[in-house]
Amino acid sequence: MAATSISRGGRGVSDEPENLTHRQLIVELAQIGRLPAIYPWREAVEVGGFMAYTFNIVDLFRHAASIIDRILKGAKPARSLFTNLPSSSW
Repeated sequence: MAATSISRGGRGVSDEPENLTHRQLIVELAQIGRLPAIYPWREAVEVGGFMAYTFNIVDLFRHAASIIDRILKGAKPARSLFTNLPSSSW
């Protein structure tokens, strides 16, 4: 497990594929050790993890589709990229 130390003894778990595969074990070990941990995927929080700091892939694809739609309708690409960025919480 690749983890980085954060202040006051907490841990940040990296987004390596094997960490996602073993998320249940990683969350359980963090709970046994009473370590607050920040995970890069929502699935870890769904199995009992403390917190996830990540993006919502569905919102990103939806935003990309709206940019492409505006460009195909004639908008200038430079003006279409960073308007109305998705911001939501789960």
